[in-house]
Amino acid sequence: MNSKKGDSAAALPALQFEALEKRPESISVLGALALANAVGFMPSTAMPIWVAQVAPSLQWPSWTGGALASVQLACLAIANLAAPRAIRIVPCVRLGRLAALSAAIGFVLMAFHSPVFMALGAMLSGAGCGMLLAVVNSIVAGFPNAQRSFALLQLVLVIAGVIVFFALPRLKVLFGISSVFAALSIFAGLALLALRPVRSVPSIARQLPQTHRPPFGAKAYPIFAALALTLAGQTAMMASVVAVGATLGLSLTSVGMVLSAGAVLCLLGPLGAHALGERFGLIRPLGLAMINLALTEAWLPHVSSTPMFFILVTLLMGLPLFMLPYALAWLARLDAKGTWSAIAPGFMMAGAALGPSLGTFVRSVAPLSVLGEWLALSVGIAIAIIVLSRAASFTSSSKPPLL
Repeated sequence: MNSKKGDSAAALPALQFEALEKRPESISVLGALALANAVGFMPSTAMPIWVAQVAPSLQWPSWTGGALASVQLACLAIANLAAPRAIRIVPCVRLGRLAALSAAIGFVLMAFHSPVFMALGAMLSGAGCGMLLAVVNSIVAGFPNAQRSFALLQLVLVIAGVIVFFALPRLKVLFGISSVFAALSIFAGLALLALRPVRSVPSIARQLPQTHRPPFGAKAYPIFAALALTLAGQTAMMASVVAVGATLGLSLTSVGMVLSAGAVLCLLGPLGAHALGERFGLIRPLGLAMINLALTEAWLPHVSSTPMFFILVTLLMGLPLFMLPYALAWLARLDAKGTWSAIAPGFMMAGAALGPSLGTFVRSVAPLSVLGEWLALSVGIAIAIIVLSRAASFTSSSKPPLL
């Protein structure tokens, strides 16, 4: 009897969100959340465009861009991990607006040619984006079909990436590096405006009783570790995409066109995750995508033609977008409160924060091929963690989550 009561309490947020989704404004609510999600991921999405351009544009040391990107992503991770406590205190949507405002101000500061302003802007924009991702994920985790909702968020993220990869390189060529950060600030401002009408979205953390504790807590940490390793490898290679393109004789604008065109095809990732749903569970699609990502990272530095470069870059960008809805849905299964889904981007970006500096360092001491091999190994370790975590869920519980 007690377990049934507990199940009913845990199911309450889903029922409330189901009612919300049936309301006329539900599409606009999901659209606003999707735009906020795209802004939250903008530090990693836009990073390949500006990370290699900061030093030559401002005549700073070669490591400057990678260091700034790492600081930004590290602050994103820290803020995201601290977000659940803030969500319990501040109304969820209000916190999201404050986070979007912080991101917009941070990007404006990065447009100034000052080491102090750029560092402060990187920290402020990273923290704002991290908090924004926590707000979005904690809300979407309570939707009746979390996996498909997360897939729709990634779909909008891809569309935003297409715009970023097409427009930002041209802005940089025409108006300089400052225009890149000014454009990102405008994008964050749009998310702030989009969230203003969203008044009726509750916070899962405030719906459940204060005595609620996330079940299966220990099982979330292997997933976090796997996501961190995967994103570390992916961002390190993304930070090196311009360098790989240069070996083929491609300019920054040409690489930007490849990224933009590839981002269009990346729509297939979240679309596939949405259409496939949980037909084959959560683990098998996630594991197969990670295997393909490892092969892509190992092969990309050895590419010898522009068409193959385009294919591999598309896979490098698209596979994580396919994987993420499954990983977040898995975490949502482990906690009806949405805590694990909310802080997952923090662990992802903690790994991603290592990527730019790692890529820059390895390229300075070893060939690109070595970087690809190490990154493929990191994804292989993440796959092993996922497999072992899945095996443990069978042996440690008589009723493991449906995966």
